[in-house]
Amino acid sequence: MTKKRAMSFARAAAVAAALVSVQLQDAVAAVSYLTTSPRIAIANLDAQIEGLQRRAASESDCPKNASVEIELIERLTFRARIRSRFADSREALQRSRVLVRCLPNDQRASLSHAAVLVHFHRFDEALAIADRLVEDGTAPQRVRNLRAQALHGLGRFGEGLALRREEVARHATPRSLGGLAVLLGDMGRVDEAEELFARAIGEYRDVSPIPLAWLEHSRGRMWMRLDQADRAAAAFQRSRDLLPDLLASSGLLAEIRFEQGNAGYAIGELRRLATLSDDPDYAAHLSRMLLAEGRVEEGERWRTVAADGFVALMLEAPEMYADHAAEFWLAAGADPRRAMHAAAVNLAARRTPGAIELFGNALRADEGAPEVCGGALASATALAACRDALEPSLAKASPRAAFE
Repeated sequence: MTKKRAMSFARAAAVAAALVSVQLQDAVAAVSYLTTSPRIAIANLDAQIEGLQRRAASESDCPKNASVEIELIERLTFRARIRSRFADSREALQRSRVLVRCLPNDQRASLSHAAVLVHFHRFDEALAIADRLVEDGTAPQRVRNLRAQALHGLGRFGEGLALRREEVARHATPRSLGGLAVLLGDMGRVDEAEELFARAIGEYRDVSPIPLAWLEHSRGRMWMRLDQADRAAAAFQRSRDLLPDLLASSGLLAEIRFEQGNAGYAIGELRRLATLSDDPDYAAHLSRMLLAEGRVEEGERWRTVAADGFVALMLEAPEMYADHAAEFWLAAGADPRRAMHAAAVNLAARRTPGAIELFGNALRADEGAPEVCGGALASATALAACRDALEPSLAKASPRAAFE
């Protein structure tokens, strides 16, 4: 072999190695998952919930079987996340409240209720319960994941990271690896997060497609926050392929496709999702896209649907929906004062970089915001005063859509 030829071969080998390296980072795209049918997986989940609801039925005010009730609450919360069903979230919260009222000294009931509070983004309350359970002697391994989730949600990333690493060191499972990956991604440590996502997915050995789809969804959200649209879209597509019922992946993929110029696909997909789900975020993005495309009549109809939905949810579950409500009022909702209120609620629930940025955007958009709101980022007292100052003006602004 000539020297020139050898050099050419070496360069080709180097290019091939580089391509292999890139492909390995997205290796999951080529994996043929040996999982059960997503339709069967969701049908099984629905059947489990229906069976548990029948077993949990009681003529008394209190559940007759705490174990059945706890399992039902977990399944309802699980399905709520997959199908973007607030009705399931509401039922889970109602049942968990009854459970802790009837069994105030039962640690399992307290832990179940705290998990639902995390789902509702009421992180302070959940963390208080977890801390009390640790003091009461509950096995730390049962509380560690809950505390890590609450600390993560609150934006106390360093404390959450210590717990997540501890959990992985004790028992490295796809779930614990995925939890650590999500946290590292939110902290901006993307290379570490991507490595853990790949490891969690590669080590998955169960047959249910649901955990895999959720890992890919979480991976896509990380890339989307970093404006890596192609990587995010690929992850959301894999999530959809694994579990078409995971509506959040379909919605975020539609947002990306709209920004990439495929308005027809995005609008059609969001119209479908807005019909399937009681989460107004799909209607919010649909209205934004329709109005941007000049389809004013339909855009206004969906804007009303989104507005009414967010108003209702800001009454019932404000911490859970405040971020999306603020984003809606800043965009298609076109109401900076409502955006300001929702962003303040969100910031009070969690002091994450995203919540801080959202509040700053709302503050800039609302030129007439109360003066006290200007100091809300620096002071919890000012934030509370800001919320108090905003609520009366909201009630006066539109009785139909007031947050009182």
